[in-house]
Amino acid sequence: MERVLFSLNGAPVTVAELLLAAAVLGLVLLAMIARSLARRVRLESDAASISGERLREILQALANASRQNAGLGGSVRGMAEVLGSRQADLARLVSERLDAVGTRVGAGLEASGKTASDQLARLNERLAVIDAAQARVAALTQEVVGLKDILANKQARGAFGQGRLEAIIKDGLPGASFAFQYTLSNNTRPDCVIRLPGDPRVMVIDAKFPLEAFTALRQTSGEEARKHAAARVRADLSKHIRDIAGRYFVSEETQDIAMMFVPSESLYADLHEYFEDIIQKAHRSRIIIVSPSLLMMAMR
Repeated sequence: MERVLFSLNGAPVTVAELLLAAAVLGLVLLAMIARSLARRVRLESDAASISGERLREILQALANASRQNAGLGGSVRGMAEVLGSRQADLARLVSERLDAVGTRVGAGLEASGKTASDQLARLNERLAVIDAAQARVAALTQEVVGLKDILANKQARGAFGQGRLEAIIKDGLPGASFAFQYTLSNNTRPDCVIRLPGDPRVMVIDAKFPLEAFTALRQTSGEEARKHAAARVRADLSKHIRDIAGRYFVSEETQDIAMMFVPSESLYADLHEYFEDIIQKAHRSRIIIVSPSLLMMAMR
């Protein structure tokens, strides 16, 4: 008879039953543990599978990234080479352009320098011409001043008119055809006489033109003063015409006409423009008023 250990709800529990219950319980626990372990192993296996897939994906991504990095590195190297080549070309082009610009600038500077030198040379030539002209003007001014002094003095003015008359006569006639300070039978001495071919009579030329009245006329400014100066011109010229007609017309010795020599073309022009009555009076007195140009034409 099996030993009863205790009773449960009035039922006796023996050692064999207890051992059987313990065995069953152990089997249940073992089954539960085994199930738990299997589940755990399955979970770990699933996790390992998932981790492997993830790892493969990561490795694939890393491989792709590596390949991309390698391609990018190649592209960067290629770009660096291209940029290096472009930089070298750019440096060469810039150097060539700078050389060309330097050459053009040098040529331009050389041409500008040559042009400036030529212009300076021409300017120096013009300055030399201007200096020479200024020297001539200064000399002419001195001559004009001297001429003014001559014309202001009656004796010097007579010598000036006589000198111009002699120069024109000597240049236009042979020496036997004229004489200066020739003495007529009435003891008068005209400034010049001209011998005409086939005629024993001489033609008289007077060079003592009265200039004081003309000088006064040109220096006046008022209307009344100009009238007085013009009246003086008419009076002096009328007296000179009478003197020539009274002194230098000698019967059978002089020609029927005489010449009054005016040593200035401007004076001759003023006579014809403002004193036509004096010109007509001289013609009526058989006296011809001539300027230097008219006398030169008459002597040729």
